[in-house]
Amino acid sequence: MTWPRSAIDKTDGNLTEKIHKADNDSSLTCSATAFLVASIVTALWYAKMSNCWLMINLDRSTDRLERMHQQLVELGVSAIRVSAVDGDRLTLDHPDVDPPGFWRDSGMMMRTTDAACYLSHLSAMRIFLDTDHAYAVILEDDVVLGAETCRLVDALTDEAAMKDWDMVKLTGNNTLRALPVRHIEAYFRLGVAWTRLPGAAAYLINRRAAEHYLQRLRPMTVLFDHAFDRGWALGLRTRVIVPLPASGTRSAISRRSTIDTPERPRIKNKGFGKATSLWWRTKNEVRRFCYAVFCYLQPT
Repeated sequence: MTWPRSAIDKTDGNLTEKIHKADNDSSLTCSATAFLVASIVTALWYAKMSNCWLMINLDRSTDRLERMHQQLVELGVSAIRVSAVDGDRLTLDHPDVDPPGFWRDSGMMMRTTDAACYLSHLSAMRIFLDTDHAYAVILEDDVVLGAETCRLVDALTDEAAMKDWDMVKLTGNNTLRALPVRHIEAYFRLGVAWTRLPGAAAYLINRRAAEHYLQRLRPMTVLFDHAFDRGWALGLRTRVIVPLPASGTRSAISRRSTIDTPERPRIKNKGFGKATSLWWRTKNEVRRFCYAVFCYLQPT
């Protein structure tokens, strides 16, 4: 059978029109799929690169939890609560603490509350590593965060700045003496402390630091804030923000310590028994000064 030419032309035209329409629909579908995939990848990347905020809090310290919640809401921060290890329920036969080593290096008798604070920070790091986040801000529940804290954390987790640190202290309990290694913004600098800066109420860490701490800070032989900022001993780039944007001493709540109480007196070594702890501190501070000068002269 022979089709009339007019019918063939009409059929070819309809077929061509359908093919073009199908091509257009296919292109739109591919574009929509590509956009969806790109959106998901971007969201996953942002979730991984964004910061995780963790707050350590004792279950019975509800007043501190309420104050911290109000403070974080004002800053626009959502934090994961880490249930702190309770010193009243802890015994010193825990495998991650070394009471004789603590007496040797710290010159003091270890209290269960000292160990509980130490183990609580390690617990926060494990929780951080269980997430997909690249960085974490770890807070104690007695810290007072300055208005600039969030902005500084965002600046430090910028691709260019993140190569300069593994841990950054945001607060401390002594006069800060540090050598600057990088400008952050305005009058804030990233520095290296050349004298001891006790306190661990707020600090920023990356995954590398958390992994190192969990491997190398056990067992406990000194207080946590004396152990974790020793970059030279841990193979980490430990830094501090100058001036400090946060404080652990400005609120009435923060001055009511849950570690140092009349019921838990500090028993210290005396006389010649202090020789081992004095040697540890002297060696530590000399190395701290040399580390700061090295980082200042050869910034990363």
